[in-house]
Amino acid sequence: MVIISPEVFFSTFVIVLGAIFGSFFNVCIYRIPNHLSIMWPASHCPVCNTPLKPWNNIPILSYLFQRGKCSFCGAKIHWHYVIVEVITPIVFFLIFYKSDFKFTLFFAKNIFFFSIAIILFFIDSFHKILPDILTIPLIFIGFIFTFFAKDISIINSLLSSIIVFAILYLISYIYYKSTNKIGLGGGDIKLFSAIGAFFGFQGVVFILFFSSVLAVFWYVFSKMKREDQLPFGPFIIFAAFLFFLFGNNIIQSYLNLFL
Repeated sequence: MVIISPEVFFSTFVIVLGAIFGSFFNVCIYRIPNHLSIMWPASHCPVCNTPLKPWNNIPILSYLFQRGKCSFCGAKIHWHYVIVEVITPIVFFLIFYKSDFKFTLFFAKNIFFFSIAIILFFIDSFHKILPDILTIPLIFIGFIFTFFAKDISIINSLLSSIIVFAILYLISYIYYKSTNKIGLGGGDIKLFSAIGAFFGFQGVVFILFFSSVLAVFWYVFSKMKREDQLPFGPFIIFAAFLFFLFGNNIIQSYLNLFL
């Protein structure tokens, strides 16, 4: 008789749950920027509008069995669909791992943040927007989670969120008035405000620094044209996950250099 440990059982559950949620996130990524309801109509091919059967909606497997094509009209399914369905269970598992394989408020808080973050990552990548319908509620839900989870103080959460919003908004306003060009977008500022609510001052500083460095490297090495608009949201979100996984260790290693 094979005995499955609770960690393995619940990890498997979290991974399967992540794949299912990943499928739903794809609906959000497609519909939210197009101002469509995420609840109705049921999933359908965006090319031929044929409603999908249950077996067309199995995360990851349906994409592979259908060879990346609609089984009704043969239209290609965009690669990001399967990427989201692969990334989401990995992210869910790593959050569960960092939560010591326990379903705690810390787990719920980070699952919520990075679920919205995955959706924002791809919406900003494709449409260069971070919709208010996602970023603004994220700020206030961050305060609520922090109040109960207590991994950072509510004062830290509130002040970090308000201060980073005020500073980045001021910098963005001055830049716009000086150059008549938009530098940091409003969606980016709201996302940073949400990061302050969820991760506090340390998180804001870490994520602001690393997201900026990553964006500069991408801009230089991808050989983008000067007039091209670089969506900053994906870099913010990647840096946020980097902070979640390794932030404390990186910060402590840096501080040890001066001790």
